[in-house]
Amino acid sequence: MKLLGDIAIPLIISAVLIYALSKRVDIFPAMTEGAKNGIKTVMGIVPALVVLLPGIYMLRASGFI
Repeated sequence: MKLLGDIAIPLIISAVLIYALSKRVDIFPAMTEGAKNGIKTVMGIVPALVVLLPGIYMLRASGFI
């Protein structure tokens, strides 16, 4: 099981690169566009996390949960 965990990420990255090369996709612009979209997604989620996480911690500390 440890071996699978050690090689999972390199296998996924290799599979994506091989698929992109087989479809003749320009990899660098596709990755930078994906990173831009990922940053936009993170910026949309962060305000909710800033509110929810302290609220959950307060509920745990109070013994309500």
